[in-house]
Amino acid sequence: MVKRPVNPVWVECFLVTSLLGISIWNNLAPWIPFAVGGTWWLYINTMTRWSFRSPSSRKEPITEHWVSVRVQTDIGPLQLYHSSINRNAPLVLACHGWSSGSIRMTDRVQPFLDRGFNAVLIDLPSHGSSSSLSFWSAEQSVSVIMQAVNVLIEEFGFSTTVPVMYYGHSMGGFVGFRISKRRDELHHRLELSGWVMESPMTGYSEIFEETCRMLKLPKIFKPSLQHRVMNRFKRLNPAATDINTLSDADIPAWGILHEPCLLVQADPDERLGATHYERLIHQMELQNKGLLTTRMLPSLHHTGSHNHPLRNKIVGEWLDDIQHNER
Repeated sequence: MVKRPVNPVWVECFLVTSLLGISIWNNLAPWIPFAVGGTWWLYINTMTRWSFRSPSSRKEPITEHWVSVRVQTDIGPLQLYHSSINRNAPLVLACHGWSSGSIRMTDRVQPFLDRGFNAVLIDLPSHGSSSSLSFWSAEQSVSVIMQAVNVLIEEFGFSTTVPVMYYGHSMGGFVGFRISKRRDELHHRLELSGWVMESPMTGYSEIFEETCRMLKLPKIFKPSLQHRVMNRFKRLNPAATDINTLSDADIPAWGILHEPCLLVQADPDERLGATHYERLIHQMELQNKGLLTTRMLPSLHHTGSHNHPLRNKIVGEWLDDIQHNER
């Protein structure tokens, strides 16, 4: 009796799997294009949503020495804090960086308080105690802040005839550039007299590239993501007719300063690198030469330097120079 040769187990598994695969393929083949398309849609939309993400945590509120004010806006209450209301005193508006809060600006505005300024600290949307944006964008945040400034003037008695300065750190700086460009949209003209920019973000192009790297997005998909990001931006901000490409969200197209500005820059900047501050220096030299004062500080860090005596000393000296020149 001749024995039938026994096939190895892997051969039998291969044959069974092949037959099963052919059967499934015949049944599901018509649906594969839909499955691929649906997977692509889900993937690129998830990436788009990530581009408009909010911080995962919030800084604690200020509980001492400041007056808390919640101003109603289109997205709900925006959290502000003010030091005092002296109708004849100059005013500084201060805005923190990404994932931070007004509590990190209290020491930064101390040089202003020491010189008799009123101060208003702003919690960005989705930060601190402010209301959230479902899809976060700096443009919409600027719109909300401008609504809040209108309320401060019309309901809280802040004067429109006193000098107004702005202090922005990181993302707060980026917001400041846009406020500078959109200043005419305020209900009342402000006497903007100066800007302090600490390690400011000056463009979105690098942030988009960073997001693509963080998400490990294949290069072939980048144009599709960029297209969808811009479409989402336009839907969120239909009035922003001047923003049509990523480069439109870089200064000077995004906004530029027309009053004296102090750049206090972490050197090196471990978060944003050199591109952002170099862009500001270059553009101010081209468009408003002589208005920018630059101080590079090796002891200053992009994050964690909310208390920094040397920075405050430099800000105070610059304020004294500005006020002396205005006399």
